Amino acid sequence: MHTITGQKNNEIEPLADELVFRLQKKQYQVSRENEKIYADNQVFLLNTGHREFMQNETGDYLLPAEFGAEVLTAFILHILQKHEKMYHEAVSFVHSIGIRPNLYGYRFLIAAICLGMKNSDSLYSVTETIYPAVASLYHVDTRCVERNIRNAVNDAYKNDPERLRKPFYYKVEKPYDSELIALAIDAIHYKNNY
Repeated sequence: MHTITGQKNNEIEPLADELVFRLQKKQYQVSRENEKIYADNQVFLLNTGHREFMQNETGDYLLPAEFGAEVLTAFILHILQKHEKMYHEAVSFVHSIGIRPNLYGYRFLIAAICLGMKNSDSLYSVTETIYPAVASLYHVDTRCVERNIRNAVNDAYKNDPERLRKPFYYKVEKPYDSELIALAIDAIHYKNNY
C-alpha cells in the first residue's frame, strides 16, 4: 500500500478537504488527519498505488485517490449507511435478548457486535481483538469491557433465561459472552446477506 506522503500529500489535500466538506453537508460527523478521514467511527484512508477499494487488517477502508471526489463520496456514503444499518440490527438483537440499556455492558456488547461484523476473523479471539478495540473506543480497560458485558449477560439471564436462550439454535444453559457475540453476528449476517 502506498500512502500519500511528501509532495503527493500536497496534491491530495484538496481531495481530502472536498470529501470532508461533502460528508459534513450530509450531516455526518467528520474529521481529517492527513490522508485519514474519520466519519461515524469509520476510518477511510486515501492512498495511491492501486485502483481498487479494500479494507486493511484493522478494518480501515482504503480509497484509491485516483477515482476523485464524486466516486469516493458515493463509496463512503454507501459504507456509512451499511454500518448504520448494522448498528441498528445490533441494537435490535441486544434488545431481543433482554439486555437492559442502563447497563454499560449494553453499549459494550453493541460495539463488540459491530466490530465483529467488520472483521469476522476476530470472532476466534474475542478477548484478544474485539474487547481491546471496544475498550479503545470507550477509553476504558479491556477487563472493564469484559466484566460489564458479562454482568449484562448475567443480568439478562437472571431476569429471563428463556429470552436470552431463545436465539440459539442449539441447547445452551447460559451462553458465554463470545458465544453470544458470534451468534449475534451470524444472525445479522444471515438476516441481511452481508
